[in-house]
Amino acid sequence: MMKFVIRLCIAGLIACVFMANAQTPAQTQSPKLETAVIELQLKNYSEAWVTTDPVARRTKLQKIWVQDATHESPFGLSDGLEAINKEIDGFVKTYPNVKIQLTTLHRTGNHVLCNFVVNKPDGSLLFKGADYFEFNEQGLLKKAVGFVQQGA
Repeated sequence: MMKFVIRLCIAGLIACVFMANAQTPAQTQSPKLETAVIELQLKNYSEAWVTTDPVARRTKLQKIWVQDATHESPFGLSDGLEAINKEIDGFVKTYPNVKIQLTTLHRTGNHVLCNFVVNKPDGSLLFKGADYFEFNEQGLLKKAVGFVQQGA
């Protein structure tokens, strides 16, 4: 019995030494953006979705997105700024004068999940959902994926 206990202790000691010396993979997280930067970009993002002038909207988008950004939603996949601008153009023509309100925001590094509500001009609910955003180190959007929960 004593030999078993000694072997068990040695095995435990070896395991502890191995675990203490084991190297864990380096985390490859992007540098953390300031919350204020992300909040401003999300404000600009939601404003772009109600901007009716395509030229003014393109100017806004260039301050928010990288050139090769993607936006995916139940309405389709847009690859690049021009495609995103065209998608938004279709949205503002289909849903004129809506109000977009971003609600809860959840964040891990440069990844953000944000709930939203889209209201008709009279204030009634058109639809709501959630958006997933991926930002680059400079605070520009690389990717957005939208999920509609109700309506539309």
